[in-house]
Amino acid sequence: MKKITLLLLITLCFYQCKAQKATIMEQNNNIPSITRDSEVFDTLTYNKYRTNMKSSYVRVKLDKKKYLEMSKGINQHHSSEYYSDSYFFINKIFYPNNNIKFKGIVFNSSFRKGIWYFYKEDGSFSHEVDYDVPYKFTWNDILQYCKDHNIELNKGYIDGGWHTTIRRVSAEKIKTSPDIKPAWIIEYYVLGGKGYVETIILDGVTGKEVERTQRDLPGE
Repeated sequence: MKKITLLLLITLCFYQCKAQKATIMEQNNNIPSITRDSEVFDTLTYNKYRTNMKSSYVRVKLDKKKYLEMSKGINQHHSSEYYSDSYFFINKIFYPNNNIKFKGIVFNSSFRKGIWYFYKEDGSFSHEVDYDVPYKFTWNDILQYCKDHNIELNKGYIDGGWHTTIRRVSAEKIKTSPDIKPAWIIEYYVLGGKGYVETIILDGVTGKEVERTQRDLPGE
């Protein structure tokens, strides 16, 4: 009985330590946070920084750490908040009546992370989706993988140019490995000689490398 109790305590400690380590890693990488609260498009800020009346887009650096991008359209409005010390940004889409439609956290090369919140047109809460659930090989694991393999990642707002991209996809989008679901796809530039782009597909559950291919950088 004592052995069973000791084993349970050791197991519990292991998972608590793992969870604490993951939390510390996320704090160190400054992943922005959002709430489930309803909100409306910030028209005052949009009008304040919209200097070009021929364009519906607003792009402004608010301070040393925060970059804001906004736009208004016939079908929807959008607002994105980027942070110079984070790999992620906050993305919000609004109905034409300015009420929030949905919002969540996005990696700089566009995969949805964590819980996203969805709303009805009157601004009332509809439902939420946790996009991390299928990925047992987590973002923290991916971050460590990139560090271990010297794959450079960019923080903050990325204004064009080549940079490492990371995507999360389901099996139907991986023709060469249809049995893998879900999966991570990492594309990064490898220096040396003419240089080339390497694409790595990792199993989203086990982290096992599924495929590795190389191609020339576009335009070369």
